[in-house]
Amino acid sequence: MTDHAVQAVDDTSQCMNIKGISNVSRSSFPNFSDSISFQSPCKYLISTASSTSQWWSNLLWTSGGNLNLGKCFYYAFHPYIDFKTNSIKYKNISYGTYIKIFNQADRKFHHVQDLLPNNARRMLGVILAPDSDSASQMKSTILKAKELKEKFL
Repeated sequence: MTDHAVQAVDDTSQCMNIKGISNVSRSSFPNFSDSISFQSPCKYLISTASSTSQWWSNLLWTSGGNLNLGKCFYYAFHPYIDFKTNSIKYKNISYGTYIKIFNQADRKFHHVQDLLPNNARRMLGVILAPDSDSASQMKSTILKAKELKEKFL
């Protein structure tokens, strides 16, 4: 499976995985075999995400825009099947690494916020978490419904 970027109006989601980035250029990326520890490819994945995020920031700056780093965040996780519960679980894989972007506007480096897979954030109008927990979205929807009901009464 190879992930690609998904973009909409002023939001973008950059989705990557080890197989996807290693398919881009075989000569540019290390060959991850089963003998290499899982942590090594994950650190490489974060490093690559940092590099591509910097490219995105530079492209925005070149075209007259500026990446709002206060709204940026990322998830780094490994999905796996828990056969005892017959469900998909998510393991955080950031291992203390982080995505760092140099902002041309203030000439400083900024660290992008790392979130756990169960932490829901608003993305394109919906509050989502990678682990598919809908509790945050339901709470928000119920509050909006109560507000709307009060306006009609």
